Amino acid sequence: MVILQASTIQSSKSKLKRKLQSIVFEIVNQSFIKLKHRSFVPSYNKDALLIASSQPIPASIPEPETIKHTLIGSTKTVTGTIRVLHQLGYANINDWSPLVPTSNSGEVISILIRTINVQ
Repeated sequence: MVILQASTIQSSKSKLKRKLQSIVFEIVNQSFIKLKHRSFVPSYNKDALLIASSQPIPASIPEPETIKHTLIGSTKTVTGTIRVLHQLGYANINDWSPLVPTSNSGEVISILIRTINVQ
């Protein structure tokens, strides 16, 4: 009975792992399909993504950590990038700081500070 339960658990873990890989791959594909401005996004390697998603997920509780995103460029470029990140579902437009002019002519800066869970 114990052997049957252990093999059932292992089978469930394998199915869950495959499903998770499929979901991660689908999310990445959908994000890149929706992306209109690809110039600032590096290309990705599908094999590297599958390897990364097949790594065991630690059971530890994630710790919150602050990350700061900074966009610097022309008003058009910064606002366009903020809109693209919003369309991808990464951040709401209102989460970004107001555009602040820099010492360089025609250049602005906007900052987004987020708290993410790090494993």
